[in-house]
Amino acid sequence: KLIEDQNLTEGLPVLPSPYVNLTQRQINSYSHKQRMDEAFRTYFHRAYFKQYKDTHDIIVFHANVLRYFICKVMQFPIEFWLNIELNHGSITHITVLSNGNVILQKVGDSGFIPSNKLTV
Repeated sequence: KLIEDQNLTEGLPVLPSPYVNLTQRQINSYSHKQRMDEAFRTYFHRAYFKQYKDTHDIIVFHANVLRYFICKVMQFPIEFWLNIELNHGSITHITVLSNGNVILQKVGDSGFIPSNKLTV
């Protein structure tokens, strides 16, 4: 089923490290972290203990949100979110097992996009 979630809209979660040249307007938008954290809790959690079937969610959203989610799910410092480069339209595959283990199977796969159409 198709769900539109405003918590997945573009934003800047935290001040990136290393620091990049940002405008005051961008710095003021760091309040997006709370919204992004809510989305993270919605979509990234252990499978239910008595769940007998795998579930597969396809989530389409802005790369800044995905970069932040990758840092959180892999337990990297969240300030490093901007150090992950993703092409537009790329595919990332993350598996969360019922025991809480996380497998980052693909990050930014864009091999299906013709090279003359790739953008970052």
